[in-house]
Amino acid sequence: MANERKPKAWTGQEVAIHFMGDRELLATLIDVREFGFVYKNLGSETQIFMPWSAVRWMRPPGEDAEIMRREAVGELD
Repeated sequence: MANERKPKAWTGQEVAIHFMGDRELLATLIDVREFGFVYKNLGSETQIFMPWSAVRWMRPPGEDAEIMRREAVGELD
């Protein structure tokens, strides 16, 4: 994995994705291509394509991951 470029190296893992408009979610990264990537939301099997132009940044989840997981399933309402 040392020679793989990130985020391709994160394929199959949970990532935090920050979209334009300050929306952020925790998702599983399915595939990474030059023009965009495919992810699926937590608890869903639906795959979603997102062009790179719609994303500000992506990172592995940090200390905020558990809060983001609970938000994804509606436990914080």
